[in-house]
Amino acid sequence: MKYMVKALIIGSIAFEMAQVSITSMDIIFFLLLITVTLSMEEVGRKWQTLIFLFECIMMIYMYEGLGFSSTVLTLMIFDSLYFGFYVGLLPVLYMMLTGLPMFSMMHHMLLFVMTGATAYVLKRSKAKEIRDRSILDNERRVRYDLEVVQHALIQSNKEIERLTEVKERNRIARDLHDNIGHSMAGMLMQLQAAIKILHTNKPKAEGMLYGCVTKLQTSLETIRDTVHNMYHVKRVTMDTLKRIIDQYTYCTIDATYGGNFLHIPENHFKVLSFVLKEALTNVSKHSGASHVQVHMTNTGKLLRMQIKDNGKGYQGTAGGVGLRIMRERIEQLDGYFSIDGENGTRIVCVIPVRTENEHENYDS
Repeated sequence: MKYMVKALIIGSIAFEMAQVSITSMDIIFFLLLITVTLSMEEVGRKWQTLIFLFECIMMIYMYEGLGFSSTVLTLMIFDSLYFGFYVGLLPVLYMMLTGLPMFSMMHHMLLFVMTGATAYVLKRSKAKEIRDRSILDNERRVRYDLEVVQHALIQSNKEIERLTEVKERNRIARDLHDNIGHSMAGMLMQLQAAIKILHTNKPKAEGMLYGCVTKLQTSLETIRDTVHNMYHVKRVTMDTLKRIIDQYTYCTIDATYGGNFLHIPENHFKVLSFVLKEALTNVSKHSGASHVQVHMTNTGKLLRMQIKDNGKGYQGTAGGVGLRIMRERIEQLDGYFSIDGENGTRIVCVIPVRTENEHENYDS
């Protein structure tokens, strides 16, 4: 559109030149004017300023020195408004007020106003086009960035799933190794010993065989529970511990609770539930107790669980592997584990209370 307007102005100048006698100098300046005014768009702002100054000097000379029509000044008006060189309007205004006849001034003023209005509208249109293009480019860049972020999130989710799967496999492997592995190793040693004394001490060998059968049954239950948990994952909460206590049938059991347990990390409850089940199993197998007390408190900084029975007390060997695993799991949470065998058995676990985020890297 800009070039069309300039073409009309240049055509008007050429038409006026054809009506009068022209010289070679007129033709040279006319061609130079075309070259200068058409090159304004193709250079940077610094060169635009220099070219515009040259264009102004040349057009003033063409008007004043060579006798061109004032139509030539419309190009200076157009470039002044289109490119923002408003100082170029001053010479035109001065020549209009001092050099043009009164009756022809209205004609030229109308031409100048129409040219200036056209240049202003085209400038606004160009600015809007640049702004729209910038908005479109920003939208494209945002969409690209979103696609990159989306791809990164997908990869992160896949990596999290993979790490979760690896973590769960490691947990199951550790559980099987700590519980079933040690139990199997103990049974193998008892079976080997039973075979050696089978002909010399048959009652003792039979007792060892019956003990192995009992341990095998317990190991099978552990394997069954492990497989079941792989397919039926339930969130471990305070209710899980209460359910373990309610389902205990070996002897009477009392439980007391103090504090708020709503925001305790699940990892804490997983460890405490393991300790509670292992401790109650030891009570059933080794203590001969008739009553158990369980007390849990949360002070806001420390989570404490105490399990105490009125049995014969801790003998130093009963449940040895299980006690070691309990201690290890409590210490993994930077906690404290103690066992006392005087006047029955008392187990105390103390764990620092942290948020879920602080414990996300702990393995349960």
